[in-house]
Amino acid sequence: MTNILVKIFVKDYENINSISVKQNYGILASIVGIICNLFLCVFTFIIGIIFSNIAVTADAINSFSDIGSSVISIISFKISNKPADKEHPFGHARFEYICGLAIAFIIIFLGINIISSSIKKILNPTMLKFDVIILLILGISILLKFWLSKFNKKIGKRINSQVLKAAAADSINDMLSTASVFLSTIFSYLTGIQIDGFAGIFVAILIVRSGINIVKEMGNTLLGEAPPQELTEKLINKILEYEGILSIHGLLIHNYGENHCFASVHVEVDAKQDIMISHDIVDKIEKDIYRELGINLVIHIDPIQF
Repeated sequence: MTNILVKIFVKDYENINSISVKQNYGILASIVGIICNLFLCVFTFIIGIIFSNIAVTADAINSFSDIGSSVISIISFKISNKPADKEHPFGHARFEYICGLAIAFIIIFLGINIISSSIKKILNPTMLKFDVIILLILGISILLKFWLSKFNKKIGKRINSQVLKAAAADSINDMLSTASVFLSTIFSYLTGIQIDGFAGIFVAILIVRSGINIVKEMGNTLLGEAPPQELTEKLINKILEYEGILSIHGLLIHNYGENHCFASVHVEVDAKQDIMISHDIVDKIEKDIYRELGINLVIHIDPIQF
């Protein structure tokens, strides 16, 4: 299903290195999220009101909040792909991480809210209303949210989008929350024992933990974490492949978001070598590195005398 949607709605979908193509991937995922959650919100809200089931109604409200998350994702893809300007010479790609943080805080808020409502259920237990239609609606909600999490995860991995990876985690959390209501309803019907409050707290802890992990990941990226060792070694080895480059030092790599990686390095060349030859070598390295690794590299030449 994911591949079919991509082929229909994303032009030149195989060119994932293109910024515009990645933006179209992200907007597609966000719109799919809005449609799915709008369907769940309207459908479950109506059923919840008809059967006077608070759990189903709460699930509808949760789906409504997920629509907001998808809107945040669209804004993220629109702004993060804006070109560099005078105020932001390195582009706007880090805005995606800020939106990832926003979604993470929504996840944490959802978890805390579930803990609060679960404690109230434990202190004031009420018999969950059993109805096949309610279980059917909850089952559809679980399956759709599970598919949505897989969809966001696949697209997020394909274009390396932190926002979509956070959205995938949010969908899994929603699925777990709905599943706890589903199972608690069946257990209550079979045994007469109310466990929905305890199940809700267990799920809420998982949700809050997931949100905190996303906050840590986004925070580290915004603060400027060290580049992956694999990338550093790959860049060093690539530069040293060129004839005339004796050694390198002072390598600095800065990540300003997806497709916005900048680096600077000092390369040592023979002082006897013609300066124009050294310049041509360095110019070729910078162009090759950008084409192959997507890194905007600036090289400083250090002549070495033997």
